[in-house]
Amino acid sequence: MGHSEPSDYTFKFFQEDFRVKNAWSQVVRKLDKDKLQQIDQRHPIKTWVAFFRFLKKNPHWKFVCIITGEVIEKRDYDSENIRLHHNDRNKKNDNEMNLFCIFSAIHGIINNAQRHWEELSIYFENLTVSNFLTIKKGEIPRSWKIGWRKCAKEQGIKIPLNKYLRRGKHNKKFVKIKKYMKPIDEY
Repeated sequence: MGHSEPSDYTFKFFQEDFRVKNAWSQVVRKLDKDKLQQIDQRHPIKTWVAFFRFLKKNPHWKFVCIITGEVIEKRDYDSENIRLHHNDRNKKNDNEMNLFCIFSAIHGIINNAQRHWEELSIYFENLTVSNFLTIKKGEIPRSWKIGWRKCAKEQGIKIPLNKYLRRGKHNKKFVKIKKYMKPIDEY
């Protein structure tokens, strides 16, 4: 989860134990169609190796992208396909409600929106916080069920056609959106 301009960030932001601690807020398991459980975040695990080892030993727990609900796997970390995103654009704000793990493709879309499309940028800022609070309440975020693009369109935000691929054929979603996707229980 690298970044190109380290001088803009806090020292803590680059510490592995801080990043792993932050990731726990996005570890959930599905209880039923509309309910999930967030893992107890008081884990002593402080390294990515131990974090992914825990997930492998406890397959009912999933580390998910806050925007899409896609399962983040060790191979995504190994290939640097995830980013720790500052939601409010302030690289010095390391508050839990401001830092979220997201896929690189989504991070690129958000960064582009922040530079060129204020309405979409604000939508993403609100969506990440809303999804975070929804998870804390034990519910599955709506954007995970129908997709962030459809949610944006419902709010009257005109967005371009979906021309990008998320992660390829191995995508695993936390909840089923399309007929060809298996529910999370089948993984």
